[in-house]
Amino acid sequence: MLKIAVFDGGWGGENVADYLANELNIIEVIRIIDWANAPYHNKTLAEICMLAENNLASFINKVDVIVLGGYVVSMALEYLSQRYPKQKFISVGVDRDYLSESKHAPHRVTVFMNHLLLHSEFHQLICQHFPHSEVLAPNCSDEEAMIDLGECGTPNLCRKLDCEHTGSEIIILLNTHFWHLQCELEESTSWRTVVVDFRKKLLRDLCISLKLRGVDGGRPI
Repeated sequence: MLKIAVFDGGWGGENVADYLANELNIIEVIRIIDWANAPYHNKTLAEICMLAENNLASFINKVDVIVLGGYVVSMALEYLSQRYPKQKFISVGVDRDYLSESKHAPHRVTVFMNHLLLHSEFHQLICQHFPHSEVLAPNCSDEEAMIDLGECGTPNLCRKLDCEHTGSEIIILLNTHFWHLQCELEESTSWRTVVVDFRKKLLRDLCISLKLRGVDGGRPI
């Protein structure tokens, strides 16, 4: 049986592992969640790389693919890939195809993420694809921490929408902690807003890496 390991520093990794296990029930999904050092959004890139390497040490070259299951830990992708060229690594990312297929330039786009990602390539790529839109980036580190503590961050995110970001036509979840909130966020805007999380891109990238065919991300989540 094919084996993948999903690594993250919080509930985002659990969301990713749940999704992949549901979509690909022919593979074994190993969860590596570094609760001891969470949250990761208050760490430097060097610290993130070191923690990722330490947590993954016993799995490198022993699983088919290692999935970096959060946008913050994905910042260690280049470092890990260079250090361990024989191991396949993939990470969550931004779906360029989805952004390119947008039928029109939205007036306003809101990106839910933590402050560490504000100057990351992920956020920059989104801004580049919407040059004529107002791209808002509220700091959602507190909501991420609430979810890690087993509390619900949905009301806070909805208040951010109501008070600060009314009129956003697209919400992008640049944080895997928020994947399970997609429907609630759309409902809070009376379905006027599209909520995007790019999970199908991750599934597609993983299937390519594992040489699997016929998976389209259509199973219920």
